[in-house]
Amino acid sequence: MKRPAVLLAVLLLLICASLLGYRVLFLDYPALPGSTALAWNLTIQALVKGEPGKDIRIEVALPEERGDYTVTEERIESGLLTFELVREGWRRSGVWSGTATHEDEFISYRAVLVQAAGAKPRAAARPDAARLLPVTADGLPVIHVVNGRVTDASWDRAPETIGKWRVLYERVRTSERFLDRYSLFHLPEKFQETFRILLLVPIGALMICVLRNVIGFPTFGIFMPVLMALAFRSTGLTYGLGIFAGVTVIGYLVRRWVDRLRLLLVPRLSVMLTLVVGLFTLIAIAGSYRDQRELMAVGLIPFVILTMTIERLFVILEEAGTGEALRTAAGSAAVATITYQIINWDALQLAFFVYPELLLAVAALQVLIGRYTGYRLSELIRFRALRKTP
Repeated sequence: MKRPAVLLAVLLLLICASLLGYRVLFLDYPALPGSTALAWNLTIQALVKGEPGKDIRIEVALPEERGDYTVTEERIESGLLTFELVREGWRRSGVWSGTATHEDEFISYRAVLVQAAGAKPRAAARPDAARLLPVTADGLPVIHVVNGRVTDASWDRAPETIGKWRVLYERVRTSERFLDRYSLFHLPEKFQETFRILLLVPIGALMICVLRNVIGFPTFGIFMPVLMALAFRSTGLTYGLGIFAGVTVIGYLVRRWVDRLRLLLVPRLSVMLTLVVGLFTLIAIAGSYRDQRELMAVGLIPFVILTMTIERLFVILEEAGTGEALRTAAGSAAVATITYQIINWDALQLAFFVYPELLLAVAALQVLIGRYTGYRLSELIRFRALRKTP
């Protein structure tokens, strides 16, 4: 019975490895998306006085696309003028044109130049930024103006260390390759942040599989710790655990009183749901009064799951006693805390965002754990005395 599960897990791992290898070897993706590279922030700014009513043309030499560095994240500011990028082989120039007015025309160009792997850092050779980083050659002017004159100009270059994913982001957005065209980098930025977190939810589920089935942590429900961990990203771990504990205790006390009314299941859960929402509202108001955002973010805690947790706590207390209920509550808090630390790890978020095929490897591990029928670690500790019995 285990053979199909093992074969499926191996197949998923092979597909994942193939996609990863293709991206790294053929599409030039970084093997470690979180690795860094040397880069320069280049800023070119100029004020140009034109002859009012005449057509003005401003040509500025831009960094060449050489093999030892890559030009990325170009940003242009042109005001009322139009901008055009002109290429002549390796040479590049920016051309601003339009009709001059009585006001000075302000133009700017910003870019990040990333040093290629293995290239020697020319930045350490000379202190002059205009010559460590050349933008023109063969005696051509750096800036040329027709029907106007330059009143002020500046070139600024500052070194920094950046993550290679920033370089990848710009390249993927303009690539026509299949895996690049259908990359998560093409999502609007406000949705990219959502998916950086969403892609780690299966990792949280995998951790629950390990902590419950292999180690033996007791929890209230299966996916409650994952949802609580997601909520803790807004409330913070300390406030999140405190709110979880406080609302659970108050909810349990009210649940004991509601039990005397002999309500049916659905109306009883509706009452508890109303109570939880009411408590969240009071906590949010208190957070607003004390100007604490963590308390105001309490509405992101999954109140339906918390309602079911209160119900589950009541049942465990009635059937198994206080000790078992406390162990389950502690296990749930521990699993939620561990899951929170994992899904809040930026490097892991980035790896799954750049390589979403890693989900196949997660699924493979989940399948393998699903076939595990051995002893849990907690059981080995609990029954260790039996091993000493002759």
